[in-house]
Amino acid sequence: MEKVVKKFFIQTSADKEEKWLNDMARKGYLLKSATLGKYTFVQTDKKYKIRLAYLPKDKKDFIHFIEEGDVQYIAEVGNWGYFIKEVNSFDDNFEIYSDIDSKIEQKNRVLKFLGIMFLCMLPLFFATASPIILNDTISDTLKIVIFIIYAILILLYVFMILKLFNQIKKLKQERDIQE
Repeated sequence: MEKVVKKFFIQTSADKEEKWLNDMARKGYLLKSATLGKYTFVQTDKKYKIRLAYLPKDKKDFIHFIEEGDVQYIAEVGNWGYFIKEVNSFDDNFEIYSDIDSKIEQKNRVLKFLGIMFLCMLPLFFATASPIILNDTISDTLKIVIFIIYAILILLYVFMILKLFNQIKKLKQERDIQE
């Protein structure tokens, strides 16, 4: 029996998404497919762990390398790869990024992507917002709505970038403590 769940996670919430997917696995639901905001599960008696990995440029090589460890690639959503591995117990360890430096490197790749997207969005904002605001044929209400939408998008990007900076900072502090 399939179960479809619609749920949305932002780019910087991979840890929360991964925890939720593993909670679903504990309840007997195996991730079958994932798209943006839509997850399809099948019921199973087997135990699985699910990991997300921000895919590097050489996706095929990376996926092949991960699959060599009895790991199954499920899907890619927004450059995030979804991987599952059958385990004997839900307490079994299955990590794709097992050391702090690789976790930092992954978060830096996400940060770079978001930074580029943010920098690309700003000129579009000014290029489209300026003519709209200066246009006398568009109602003031519509101008305000468009401005609010752009402001929310900009604030969302700023929030995600700051959140990533904070996550990277905590990982670096953890690494310093371990050394």
